[in-house]
Amino acid sequence: LAGQLRYLYWVAYLNKQSNSIYDIMNVTNSKEFRVKSALKTLNNLNMNEIMRLLNRLHEIDIKVKTNNDISEINRLEYFILNLLNGNE
Repeated sequence: LAGQLRYLYWVAYLNKQSNSIYDIMNVTNSKEFRVKSALKTLNNLNMNEIMRLLNRLHEIDIKVKTNNDISEINRLEYFILNLLNGNE
């Protein structure tokens, strides 16, 4: 999930720099479909929102790895469900 968000951020950055789809494909070493799909997703997310989601995932990841607490795993599941429903 974090890898996908980092990719979206990268595409958003390149798109903001007025790169063409083909330039973004070359820089990210991605196929046209993946870049177009990312750009479509970016209609609903901006760079600040992506960074906020990445930071939240990082916080959850640290807590899960350091606490071995099942409640933190539940928080990750809750985060993902909210993200899928557009609430996070």
